[in-house]
Amino acid sequence: MNGRQQTLNVDFQDGNVFGQFLTRMAFSAPDGDAVTLTLTPGEEIEGGRRVPLARMIYDNEEGWEIITPLTGLTACQPE
Repeated sequence: MNGRQQTLNVDFQDGNVFGQFLTRMAFSAPDGDAVTLTLTPGEEIEGGRRVPLARMIYDNEEGWEIITPLTGLTACQPE
């Protein structure tokens, strides 16, 4: 956020179980900025799952809603 890494508080989670996550989560930064993450689970792969569709919504201090489309994989790190 704002070009730097931050630790966020988990404010809310609901939806379907998706590995270690739920499909809808809301977070807040220490300065009060809000971030919402929604995930659409895809096919399972060895050690994880594809994420064909996801988005992150960031509400900044100026009142703008910044929507970032996401896609990728979730997986556990092998030991």
